[in-house]
Formats: sequence, structure tokens, C-alpha cells
Amino acid sequence: MTSTRRIPSMYVDQVAWLVLESIERVITEPLPEDTGVLVLSTHATRDTMEQLAGMAQNGQISPLRFAGANPGAIAGLPCLRLGLRGPSLLLTSDPERSLPVAQVVARSWLRSGAASRVVLSVHRGDEVRTEVFGASG
Repeated sequence: MTSTRRIPSMYVDQVAWLVLESIERVITEPLPEDTGVLVLSTHATRDTMEQLAGMAQNGQISPLRFAGANPGAIAGLPCLRLGLRGPSLLLTSDPERSLPVAQVVARSWLRSGAASRVVLSVHRGDEVRTEVFGASG
């Protein structure tokens, strides 16, 4: 699971970059600002958390990696990079089990007007699949 994307002075887990790349491959035009982002992943930021545990044993922790270990960053990075201001959520559970929950959340966001579109990304292993729901999506 690797991504070649990087931003100097910003660290987020590899899964976040994979999610962003998947979203960018799917969208054909800029998304409205009120687009919501919903991500399903059992792995989330586990790799970064394991790196932090190793650093802690050596008595030092990188502040950048500490921030990058936040599981919410997986849904947050696409919001930051694509200018999305709708709701965002990461469900850290088996995508097979959590997909019905994600669908209820997405419908709720759309019906309530919290989001005009919802990007749903499902992370499994080295793969992220993304769909966009809502108006014209």
C-alpha cells in the first residue's frame, strides 16, 4: 500500500493518500464545497500508529507523525486538498459490515441538506474504491 504523493511539512498516513488518489480518479469535475466524505477502512492509520509505538520505545515521537496518526485524517485529507466543507467521517470497521451504516449516513446527509453530494471510499488492502452520490452524481 503505497502512494507517491507527498506535501513537504505535512504527514498523513498512506491510506489517506490512497483515498485522495481514488477520489481524484473518479471525479470528472470539481465537487461542490458542501460535498461530504465518508470512508470505510479496517486498517485506517494502523501503520502510522505502529511507527509511533516504535518511536515511543526509543523515547522520541515526531509531532508530524503524531498528527498523521489521527484516523480522521483519512477522510480529512481529501477535504483539505479538494476544498470540501461538508461533513466527513471514517468508519473503522469491516467494510462488508459497515457499508449499510455508511449508506444510511450518506442518505441522511443528502436528505438533510448537510451535503449536496457524498463521496464514499471503501479501503480494502491495497485498494480503494470510490463512488460519488447525490445531485448529478
